[in-house]
Formats: sequence, structure tokens, C-alpha cells
Amino acid sequence: ALALLAALLACSGEDDPIPDPCAGAVPGPGWIAYVSRRAGNYDVRLVSPDGRCDRAIGDDPGDDLAPSFSVAANAVAFSGIRGGKPSIVVHDLATGTESVLDTGDLHAANPAISPDGTTVAFEGRVPPALPDVHLVPFAGGTPVALAASAASDAGPAWQDDGTLVFVSDRTGTGTFQVWRVGTDGGGLENKREVAWYIPIAL
Repeated sequence: ALALLAALLACSGEDDPIPDPCAGAVPGPGWIAYVSRRAGNYDVRLVSPDGRCDRAIGDDPGDDLAPSFSVAANAVAFSGIRGGKPSIVVHDLATGTESVLDTGDLHAANPAISPDGTTVAFEGRVPPALPDVHLVPFAGGTPVALAASAASDAGPAWQDDGTLVFVSDRTGTGTFQVWRVGTDGGGLENKREVAWYIPIAL
């Protein structure tokens, strides 16, 4: 019996790999996408609600920012420099592959995937113009500007009713305000003033 115990202890030495409790974890509701500089540059990470599973999304040497995680699309979209241009990068969680969303000539940032996973809202511009909020199908297509103006429109976010909110300085007061708009560009309304907002440089 002692010999058997010794053999079992010998087989469980320090060199044995520690099982990864998150190896089979499937991101779902409650998971959060965020950015971290723990590796030196800003990288996108995805963490489970209990904090046990915390994984990196991609390993580009540049800074990746402003992630949007979608359960419906099983993907994370984020801002990154690809091909020398600010772009929307989509990371497929099922395959681990990355692709750049086609936004034409637009410099694109701050993506937000719709609740049903079919559409991406983002802020885009052709320099030197200021950014407008655009919509593009998640599967690819032609970006469409929503309620375009001469002001800076940025930071789109989806609401439960399918409308979008964004921040804009279009009132000419020098401060950013929250605006809401429908996906067809209609129903534009001013919601409230915000103390400050710093959009990502495009």
C-alpha cells in the first residue's frame, strides 16, 4: 500500500500542468469586454461575471480600444489601427479569427454591435471632417451616416428599444450633449448635457 501511495505521489509532481478551468468556457450574458495595458500596450480582454475566466482577445502589437461584445454575434468588435488606418476589427469567438470591417474610406472607431448582432454602429470620418455616427451590417455592406452634421458626433450606444444614443456638440454651446436617433435617421432628439467627453482620435 505504501509503495502504491509513493507511486501516485510521484506521478503528481510539480511539472504536471494545472488544468485551465476556462478552457471550455463559452462567453455569454454577463461577460464584459474591456482593455488592459498589462502587456505594455492596450489589448482587449473578455472576463466572465465571476472574474474566474479572463482572456485576451487578439495580440496585435498596436493599441486596441473601445470593445463591444455581442452574444448574438458571438464576436467582439473594437477599434484598432490596421493597414495604417483607424479601423473596426471583429474577433470571431468561435474560430478565433479576426477581420477588418469594411468601412470604405472612413476612419472608424468606437463600434457598438446591435443587440440582435446584425448591425454595427460606429463613429467615422474622412479627414479632416469631424466624425458622424454610421451604421453598417455586421456581415458587411455600405456604411450609412445617421443624422450627419457639421459637428462632432461620437460614442454610439444601442438602447433596448433599438434606437441609438450618441454624444454631440452640435448645439454650438461648446459642450457635448446626449442625443437619441432611430436607425432610419428619424426621431432625433436632445436628451441631456454631459460634463465632458473625450472621443478617440481618428
